[in-house]
Amino acid sequence: MSDDDDLRGILGQILTVVEGTRSDVSNLKGDVAALQAGQDALLVDVTTLQAGQEEQGQRLGRIETELRQVKEMVGSIRLREVARLDGRIDQLAQDVAFSRRAG
Repeated sequence: MSDDDDLRGILGQILTVVEGTRSDVSNLKGDVAALQAGQDALLVDVTTLQAGQEEQGQRLGRIETELRQVKEMVGSIRLREVARLDGRIDQLAQDVAFSRRAG
């Protein structure tokens, strides 16, 4: 074998390695693109979840406000009912006292 043949053999080996490296780089580029697409999808999911969480927080705030209003209304109704019953008890006590005096 001559030096030219040796150089051609070495050059052939180098070209084989370079082509393999190019193929690996192309595969890696595809993997990177897939990872970036996955990351973009995850970012969209996170944004959607954050929006949903904010909406749930607003709903919870409205429910808490409504619950406070209901509690205030129930408390007011109870006070009126207690006052009404207290008045009725006083009236009945007077009626009993009047009946005892009359009877």
